[in-house]
Parts: sequence; structure tokens; C-alpha cells
Amino acid sequence: MKAAVVTHDHQVNVTEKTLRPLRHGEALLKMECCGVCHTDLHVKNGDFGDKTGVILGHEGVGL
Repeated sequence: MKAAVVTHDHQVNVTEKTLRPLRHGEALLKMECCGVCHTDLHVKNGDFGDKTGVILGHEGVGL
């Protein structure tokens, strides 16, 4: 899957990530789009401490 990942220098790189196998009770959705909100910008800018490696976006639309 593609993911917007925060780098050590407060940039965002879109990279390919490998998902772990699904666990009981979980579902895999095909994402059509995902928003990035103001809180994500604070995470990217380091306002909540070092968040290197965090995947941004939590307002997804999927099937």
C-alpha cells in the first residue's frame, strides 16, 4: 500500500508499505482517498515530539 510517511527532517514521503497479515475480526479495505487534516500537519512539523516514521492520514474513504 502507499503511505504518507513523516521523515526525520519533517518532510513527507509517499512510500510503499507491506501490510501484516490480517487478524481475526479485521477487514482490508481498498482506499479510494484519504484526507490529511490540521492535526497531521502538527505531527509532520514535530509539534508533538519526534514522530519519524508515522503514517499520516486518518480520514479515509474506502470500499
